[in-house]
Amino acid sequence: MTITMKSNRHPTDGASCPPAMQPADPSMVCFRNKLALITFDRIAFGVVLGLAAYQSNFRSLVFWSLHPSIPGLVDQIVIEAAGWLLASLLVVWLLLREGNLGNYWRNVSRQPFLLVFLTICALSALWSADPAITVFRTCVLLTSTMVAAYLGMRCKPEELLRYLSWLGAAVVVSSIYMSLTDPLLGINRAYGPAVWRGIFWNKNHLGSLAALFCVVLLLRIVDIGFAPRHPTKYFLWFIYAGSLVVVFKSHSAAGYLLTLILHATVFLFLSWMQFAERLQRRHYFLVATAAILTVVVSMGNLDAIFRAFNKDITMTGRTSLWVYLLQDVVSSRPMLGYGFGSLWGDPDFRNQAYEKLGFHPVIGDNGFLDILIGVGAVGLAAFMLLYCTAWRGSINCLVRERSVAGCLPLLVMAFSLISNISFSLLTEIELLVWGLIVAMLFATSERTVPLRYS
Repeated sequence: MTITMKSNRHPTDGASCPPAMQPADPSMVCFRNKLALITFDRIAFGVVLGLAAYQSNFRSLVFWSLHPSIPGLVDQIVIEAAGWLLASLLVVWLLLREGNLGNYWRNVSRQPFLLVFLTICALSALWSADPAITVFRTCVLLTSTMVAAYLGMRCKPEELLRYLSWLGAAVVVSSIYMSLTDPLLGINRAYGPAVWRGIFWNKNHLGSLAALFCVVLLLRIVDIGFAPRHPTKYFLWFIYAGSLVVVFKSHSAAGYLLTLILHATVFLFLSWMQFAERLQRRHYFLVATAAILTVVVSMGNLDAIFRAFNKDITMTGRTSLWVYLLQDVVSSRPMLGYGFGSLWGDPDFRNQAYEKLGFHPVIGDNGFLDILIGVGAVGLAAFMLLYCTAWRGSINCLVRERSVAGCLPLLVMAFSLISNISFSLLTEIELLVWGLIVAMLFATSERTVPLRYS
């Protein structure tokens, strides 16, 4: 007779199971799931950064056409729209994942001048010379603004400085590589065999952005200067030197001037932080007086200054272009303009300008003038109000932070002002500068509610 002994243990009791069959610790499962979500969130945020960097320069890259012809128009529009759509959807997903959608909207609603300007751009499709172009360009503007606002709310000045320095390194390295290995694309043949344009279609674009990234890299180097074993310190010095070479090889007078002015600006910012507590009102008065005298003397000797950079007083025909645009174009629709982004996309208008000027203009070569052409005096006024708000926030950030990274917003604003005098770097050919203005608007505003993120 066989007697079977029954065990009181459950078959799935961990003590009676092999190690491979033991149930997982619930706390460990929760930790792993949370770690996976955090990792995915970081990947999604990295994709947003990458898309924003590429898409904001999309129309200015040498791989695409500023004004594409009909055969390639659809493909270019689809690619540009798809990139911004993906970036904006990822931003919405991140906002929902982290419960920040409400705070995001509250922050946007506290910038009325931005909302008014975007509304005017959208409504301009009703009176646009080419409604289809205006609708598309407005959609791109709205999605890029959405992404830039998110980055400004989420990132501190230190983070923005780090991300912008890496973008600068990518632009400098890729432009050097393109100019040396693929001269058919990297060299601006219209200006000579030794003039670089890198990854952009115009040498002035390369020179201007290289000047900006040059001082951004310098700020980053100074910011990590107190960490002697920082792993990227010597790499940043190497890229900084490369950016100076790129400015020089672009043969861009605007790039040369921007490099000098922005370096002087960084020196003033850092000097002010060092001696701010010792400065009195009379010191500020002396500095302001010296600045005004410098501007007055420079304006009185513009011809000599331009000759020093192998330019004439007409700025390579820009003055005649501006006179034509103001007298013959803006005067016809001074208040509301021709529709956001529509006029320069019209080949008939460009041909008409060629007949008047004797050369082929593709943009107005002044960022503020191109906004005036697109949305008129009403739209330009709205833009200037939000632009002044961004300036005020950047100044307050420098005073409040008194840090190296705190210099970045004001440096970006100074660049946006100077660079757009002789080139259109606001909304016409690219959206990088526009995105930086929007990001600094939210990053420096004391009314911005910080976003919660992992």
